[in-house]
Amino acid sequence: MSRKIIFNEQECILELKGLLSFYALKRRVVMPYSLIKNVFVVF
Repeated sequence: MSRKIIFNEQECILELKGLLSFYALKRRVVMPYSLIKNVFVVF
């Protein structure tokens, strides 16, 4: 279960592997920066 976030100039790409991709029904989620309104980070 790994995640990888790729930051491009126009968009943010979330790549999922393992069970996460199975539950999300996708291996890649592409999010343009214009659609992102809020970010919350927890360590």
